[in-house]
Formats: sequence, structure tokens, C-alpha cells
Amino acid sequence: MSREVTLLAMGPSRVECPHDTELWATMYMYQYDYHIDKLFCTHNWNEYNVAEVKAAQKRLGFKLMASTMHPELDIELIPIEDILREFGTRYYVDMVGIMLAYAVFLRYDRIKIYGCDCMTNTFYANEKAPTEFWVGVARGRGIEVQIASSSALCKLPEQAKGCFNVVYGLAEEPPINAFRRYPETAGV
Repeated sequence: MSREVTLLAMGPSRVECPHDTELWATMYMYQYDYHIDKLFCTHNWNEYNVAEVKAAQKRLGFKLMASTMHPELDIELIPIEDILREFGTRYYVDMVGIMLAYAVFLRYDRIKIYGCDCMTNTFYANEKAPTEFWVGVARGRGIEVQIASSSALCKLPEQAKGCFNVVYGLAEEPPINAFRRYPETAGV
């Protein structure tokens, strides 16, 4: 039997999520009252309304996965040290990266990603390369990864804008010509 998990973050592509597998979500997704199996938090607890998180956990029944304990919350610690030993890298800058690494660590067969859009014109552009790294690690270990169609993950900026979709070396026209046709994508 195939083990599947969906990773859900707050980006616009979250609306594409089919909610048809085990669901892991980034913090604050509890505000949408989705069925969530695991909610991930890797930030300092001072950044959150703990009473609100506790009420949401009771109401929605999710397992709270975190990097630190809090005396008022029922938490399972993310085995970050085990993950570091397994992969030998500290290339994590966001919750989706940690969630991806954890899903690979647990040897899921298929991972779906929604709401992690990493558009290059936003703050989240800083999370694009590390998240793509973990997509590559997953695929390299034979795990199928499905990414929301509107996400910029694993796409060139021009592809994310719908300007062109070519494979370098197989294109009839060199990709540089696409840049010339779409100058607004230069430097994105």
C-alpha cells in the first residue's frame, strides 16, 4: 500500500489542495479549519497565541509537531537531529523544507505540495532553492513528488509566468530567444 502525504502551506496554491491524503500543514493553517493530521511549528512560541493553538488542537484534533516543547501544548518533537544525521545537511530555511525532509526521512512513497509557491517577487523567493533541493532529494530516493500547478517550485521564473516551457538542449529555439521575446522576465 502506497504511503502518501500532502504538505500544505499558506500560499495561493493552497486552494488547489484536494485534501485526499494524510495532511501536514504549516503553522496558522489551523485558522482555516481544514482537517489536519500534523501541524508543524519551528518558530519561537513567543510568536504565537498559545491559547489559540491549544483550542485549535482540541477542536481539530491535529498532532502538533514542533522543534521545541511548550508546557501548555501537547507536542511531538520533530526529530531534527535524526534528520540531520540521515541527510548530512542543514539546508533548511522554512517549515516546508523541514516537512519535506521529515517525509523523506519517514520514507513516504508520494508527497504532494500545495501552498508553497515561492514566487520570485516575494519574500518567499528565499525559500525556493532550499525547498527545491528537498524535492530533488525526495525524487532522488524514488519518491514521487507532485507540486501544485500554479506554484513556482521547480520552474524557471519565466515558466512560472507562463512565458515558455522548454528543455534546454531539446528546444528548437534556444531559450535565450524566449528571454528576448519576454523582456519583462529578465532579472526576475
